[in-house]
This record gives sequence, structure tokens and C-alpha cells, in this order.
Amino acid sequence: MQFGKDVIFTYGPLGFLMYPQPVGNNLLIGATFAVVTQILIVANIIYLILSTHKDNKYKNLFYIILSVFTLNFIYKTEIYLIFLIALLILNYEISKKYFFIFLAAFFSSLAILIKIGYAIIALALIGSYLLIKLIIYKNYRLFLLISSAVIISFLAIWFIIYRNFGYLFDYFISGIQLINGYSSAMSVSPPNNWILISLSIIILFLASLFLRTKKVYLLSSAFLLPSYLVFKSAFVRNEIVHTRFFLSLLWLYFFLIVIQKMPRKKLIA
Repeated sequence: MQFGKDVIFTYGPLGFLMYPQPVGNNLLIGATFAVVTQILIVANIIYLILSTHKDNKYKNLFYIILSVFTLNFIYKTEIYLIFLIALLILNYEISKKYFFIFLAAFFSSLAILIKIGYAIIALALIGSYLLIKLIIYKNYRLFLLISSAVIISFLAIWFIIYRNFGYLFDYFISGIQLINGYSSAMSVSPPNNWILISLSIIILFLASLFLRTKKVYLLSSAFLLPSYLVFKSAFVRNEIVHTRFFLSLLWLYFFLIVIQKMPRKKLIA
């Protein structure tokens, strides 16, 4: 049995950020990362609420309560990371301030170094958004800037950790091997129920059919690929950890839809 071929460590060099242990400074760094991530999430939620609901304090109170419930529901650090990236993308779309989207690129590059599985979800989210901006809105500049920012951030963090790029190729090779094994590892083969699956997809994106706004279309399109990937991972394995990850991702999608300001003229009677 050969390590790297038959046995693969599923986490990257920053994997301890997900599950910090008292080894060296890992616990302190991991706890600090978790606190900073949650502070950024709260700050982005407040920014989003104040940017879209300035004139209604009762709505703001409702959204704050909903935000507290959401943060309590998604208790895992890995879903916090996806939540933060989604909030940063949405706040960039509202404000057009590059600070938000560059920060989203930075955390997406961190996901690559934490775990390949989470990197796929994070890159699918920001990548779907960038492709939409490129294909539909012809925003070549944004696509090139943020794609470059993800790559440069990843390489810079890798160099800070290892002081060289010697194992970079091996890391991605093992990541590809890991991805190829996802479909069979710990998998079960329950009977497919295409009616329930179809209804789930329709319900998931029902908001985009009734709320015809640019932000809703953009958000629904950006969440389509990540939702499919997490769904596949969760229900191929049929175990609680990945299933809860999928449910948390769905809740994030609905939360981001609800928290946005929907002009009445855009609603369908």
C-alpha cells in the first residue's frame, strides 16, 4: 500500500483550521481563524442589511434574529467559510467595492489549502459567479482580476508555509486522486427517486422564478453547481455529516434570498 496512491490524507497544510488540536500553535491559530471568520460574517451581514433595508427598523430586527438563527444552525467552520464567500460576493454585487470580491478570492484560496473537498465547493461558488459575469455581462476585467487573485493568493500562502513550490504538483495530483475516489468511497446504492429529486431542484430555485431580480438570478445561478456537488457528496455516502452540510448550504441560499430587498414591481402576481 503506497501513500499518495492507495492512501491519501484528505486535508491540506491548513487543515488544522477546521479541527484545531493542541499541537504547537495549531489550537491558537485555528481558534483565531474561527473567531475572525465569524466576525467577518457578522460584519458582512450587518453591511448587507444596512445597504438594503435602511428605512425599516422592524425588518432589520427580523433579519438580525434570522441571522443569529442561521449562525447557530451552521455550526461548522467549513460552512462558515462558504457563507463568508457568498456574503462577500453579494456585498460586492451591491456596492461594487473591490475589497469584498478580493477578500472572497483570498478565502477561496485558503479553502484550497484547507481541504480539496471544501475547495471544490468554494471555487464552484466564486467560479460560477465569475463565469456568469464573463459570459452574460462580458466583464472580462473582473474575471481576470479575481481568477488571478485566487491563484496568486494560493501560491503566496503556499510559499509562506513551505518556502518553496516543490510539493505543489504532488498536492494537486493527490487531490485529483481523492476527487476521483469520492464517488465510490463510503458509498451506498439506494434506489433513485427522480420525482423527489426533481421536486427538490424545483423548490430550491423557486425564488428565481417568482422574484425576477438580477441579484436573485445571479445568486441562484452561482449556487447551482455548489449545491449539486454537495448533494452528490452527501447522498452518495448517506451519512449525517455531509447531509447536514448540504442542508446548511440550502439554508444559506434561502437566507441570502430572504435578506435581500425585493422591489414590489419585480414580483409576479
